[in-house]
Amino acid sequence: MMYYVILPSEMLDVVLPEAVKKYANYDKDYTLREVAFICSELKDGNWLVSCKLSNYQYIKNHCVLEEMSEMEITMAKQFYGEENLLIEEQILGLQYKNLEEII
Repeated sequence: MMYYVILPSEMLDVVLPEAVKKYANYDKDYTLREVAFICSELKDGNWLVSCKLSNYQYIKNHCVLEEMSEMEITMAKQFYGEENLLIEEQILGLQYKNLEEII
């Protein structure tokens, strides 16, 4: 299952915590905008962001190799707050700024 969170734009440019960098095997500091698997702007100016981050080998292509592990889900709950996590059914009615980016 994929989890998502809605964030303001300024949160996307925060460097990921060292623990996340180490867990994901990233070789340098990355922002959430650089490594989020899905990062799409909503009409209200906020962003829908997947909690699953790109695999360290495929950052430029924003690709993942598997679904979120239990450890990744736990880290997302700690980082974003469990009450802020959304699943697929909860994002169906969102209004995107550029729908063609999603399709």
